[in-house]
Amino acid sequence: MRYQPRTGFIAWVLMRIAGVGIVIYLPIHVWGLQKLLSGPETFNQYVQLYNHPLFKLGEMALLAGIIFHALNGIRVMLVDFGTGWRDHKTLFWIAVTAGAVIFILGAIPMVKAI
Repeated sequence: MRYQPRTGFIAWVLMRIAGVGIVIYLPIHVWGLQKLLSGPETFNQYVQLYNHPLFKLGEMALLAGIIFHALNGIRVMLVDFGTGWRDHKTLFWIAVTAGAVIFILGAIPMVKAI
């Protein structure tokens, strides 16, 4: 018998991946803001790193992670409060669909900036 991941498990794994990605990003962000204290030249060099296409892909991944983490968190709250426990699969796919639309709208300016 083979294990088939179900919607709840997939949502759980993706929520953890998004959360870990956000936690990894935060110290990098704080370190970058700390560069403001080092003077304008140092900060400008740091900002040039932000303009690298690979960094833009990372920003897009961060955007996707934050959107998913937020929308799935709302889904989890609805299920935990008892209002959505019967429809948790439907709520998951609504969150994914809404997240995809929000991601596309947010990623368009990022892609244009490359």
